[in-house]
Amino acid sequence: ALSVKCDVQKDDLSILNFTVKGVEDPELIIKSYGYPAETHKITTEDGYILVLHRIPRGIKGVKKKTPILIMHGLGSSSGDFINMGPDNSLGYILADNGYDVWIGNARGNSYSNSHLYINPNLNPEKFYNFSWHEIGTIDIPAKIDYILKVTNQSKLYYIGHSQGGTIFFVMTSVKPQYNDKIRLASLMAPAGFVSNVPDPVIKLMSGYIDEIEYILEFFQIYHIPYLDVIRSFLQNICKYDNYYALCKEIFNIFGGGYNDEAQFNKSIFTKLFATTPSDASRKQFVHYFQEVKSGKFQRFDYGPGKNLRTYGALNPLKYNLTAVTAPVALYYARNDRYIGVKDVEKIASKLSHVVNNYLVPHEKFNHGGFLFASDIRPLVYNELMRVMKFY
Repeated sequence: ALSVKCDVQKDDLSILNFTVKGVEDPELIIKSYGYPAETHKITTEDGYILVLHRIPRGIKGVKKKTPILIMHGLGSSSGDFINMGPDNSLGYILADNGYDVWIGNARGNSYSNSHLYINPNLNPEKFYNFSWHEIGTIDIPAKIDYILKVTNQSKLYYIGHSQGGTIFFVMTSVKPQYNDKIRLASLMAPAGFVSNVPDPVIKLMSGYIDEIEYILEFFQIYHIPYLDVIRSFLQNICKYDNYYALCKEIFNIFGGGYNDEAQFNKSIFTKLFATTPSDASRKQFVHYFQEVKSGKFQRFDYGPGKNLRTYGALNPLKYNLTAVTAPVALYYARNDRYIGVKDVEKIASKLSHVVNNYLVPHEKFNHGGFLFASDIRPLVYNELMRVMKFY
């Protein structure tokens, strides 16, 4: 139950009359801070058109010409790595430290919502028929190959947040040849095993995931609906001081936020909701709920009949984490409602080359803190870059 007091003033009635806007262009956001920016598009083998936003160099420091691919979490986008500005957003910090920064967008999100043959508005059932398995086995390898070709490099750094960790594990276990293309994978709040998720609502819902999926299918909901309306409404309402408590609770509930007021600046809302939340398929969410329920890290569970036709077995195939041989650094938090400490420790025990196992030294640090905390740089990013220098 959530109880938030909001004093509606007469002047606040504009919250009911706002203009619906699309997401802001990350290239324009980057350039507004004085950094060079590029937008690249690639097409996957199954026809999805994916967008990469690039910061080829910083505005200070020495250019090392070493490429980095950054991948976002569920319901997120490249915007979350640039919208907090040069002092706090990872994209600028890495660029100023000399790296060639490429920030990816998974298929189906607000920037990668095109296909060669399928219109997502006319045929959403077919367009959004993917989970994070396809993102890991098709999208990320395509991005890596493209970046290495453009930069004339043989290896790159990989940084992932939440689902960004999931798809790395999927890629390197299903396509182990890509381990050789990774200098170092730095994974923040990585989602692999998720059965120990601290959030009680997720725990509860996972027990009824089959029924929930049936309802969503009945109402033909294949992705997150009304995103432009949601973003525009949040941008509009969160500019009022009277609604600060409500906006903070929305952020904490749906963004895995943090509760430490010293880390939380209400000025982030207008920046945050310009790009967030981003779109994702229903199947991505369902796949995670299946993992919570089963306690396994495995492919999508279609039920015995379709599993047999798809995998040649009654149960989904498990991801072979022993095949992940690239160096991996893990960063996680004790107060993260979405990624439990026990689950990260379980992932670490399965990997052969963990080079850093870093629990953030702040008791209240949470899932969203890896992107938006005001002290993220000293708490996480400095350590992340320190380890990168060894590779």
